[in-house]
Amino acid sequence: WKWIGIILLFFYTFWCCSCIPEREYSTLETISRVCFTSNTSLWNLSSGADTLNCDNLVGVICREIDNVESVIYLSLQDLSCEIFPDISSLDHLEFLKITNSNITQISIPKLQHLETLDLRNLNLGKVPQGISNENLPLLQALTLQQNQQWRGESSIGSRLNELFRNISLITSISSLDLAAIGYVGNLPLSLLKLPNLMQINLALNDFRGSSLPANLTQLSPSLATLDIHNASLSGPLPEYYFSQDWSDADLSGNHFLCPLPQDLWNHLAAQPITDCEVPPIFSSYSLSPLPNPVATEANQTCVTIPGDSKTYVYREGVDQIGLTITGEG
Repeated sequence: WKWIGIILLFFYTFWCCSCIPEREYSTLETISRVCFTSNTSLWNLSSGADTLNCDNLVGVICREIDNVESVIYLSLQDLSCEIFPDISSLDHLEFLKITNSNITQISIPKLQHLETLDLRNLNLGKVPQGISNENLPLLQALTLQQNQQWRGESSIGSRLNELFRNISLITSISSLDLAAIGYVGNLPLSLLKLPNLMQINLALNDFRGSSLPANLTQLSPSLATLDIHNASLSGPLPEYYFSQDWSDADLSGNHFLCPLPQDLWNHLAAQPITDCEVPPIFSSYSLSPLPNPVATEANQTCVTIPGDSKTYVYREGVDQIGLTITGEG
């Protein structure tokens, strides 16, 4: 009997090590029952936690932690539920992605190991709760892109400002995407100062004529990608914008003031060509009103830039604004 017991214990241990714990299974079962329709079901869950293995679940990845298979990755889309179930039992989760679904309300529990949270293109009626440094101390990438319904929020501006304050305290964030979330208000400068931020997307919001920070010291030292296109920014572009080695930058579709910084004119005048297209990084400028117009033709205005001996022609082309050097004088 002693040897039989040892053998049974061996097989039990080996068997259960490949299974999801009951509490995690119960959470996945709830998601399957509440959020999947018969047409979108990705999981064929059998009854009983002791028969469930991660290998047969689409969008789920597990890792053995303390001799137990725990869910570390959860990626879901096309869900039919409006209120997303509680997932606090998935406390080893490192990656959570819920996209393109009809979810109107979601609360993020304490997930101490979560590094990526992607909640883009949902039907959220309320700003997600629980996005804070206390709940997500290791969060590195946050995406809330394409959420601008907010039908359940009467004071959406203050709610989003509170969300921005909470995000600004999650110092581990390196990637932040808040594009097209329906925000109307001042540019949230605190987000641009996150110490480990490498890329940020705040495009397609309405920043009510806010200006970019005047000094480079007001931005994260690690920032390499800056996208705030079509966001109602105004004022002059700071000179650091042209001196930084951006890996990607898009400030198009805003209303920056003319004249351009002297460094830009010097850059254009130094080009050994007579027809100088403005590089994409500069295409966000709106050259209106134009300085010192001296002649006008079809789609062209000849202007003299103060402090420069060159004369430029402003052309409104099909794709972008162009500047043409026409000679001395």
